[in-house]
Amino acid sequence: DALVIILVFLLTFIPLLPIFTAIGPLYLPFIGDYGRTFAVNYSLGSGFFGGLLVFLSPTLSKKITSMRKGKKISFQGSIVTVSLLIIFGGIIQLIV
Repeated sequence: DALVIILVFLLTFIPLLPIFTAIGPLYLPFIGDYGRTFAVNYSLGSGFFGGLLVFLSPTLSKKITSMRKGKKISFQGSIVTVSLLIIFGGIIQLIV
């Protein structure tokens, strides 16, 4: 199951990387005096973070089902996934 998720992510995201050009600085003061700022592809970071949320959403959906004693909400998996992405996307927009 995890292998399928990882393969779908890689086969979808990696071909699109040339299109994504959001590159910005990453400041790491503990590395040393020279070369503390590195160029980071923001699209790659956000893609991995979104992939992680999508990867974790089935586990959260199963927890919700067990807390409700086996009862599922219609489209529960989709609702959990989209809700996680919207909530964490909003949090990141407020922080950054």
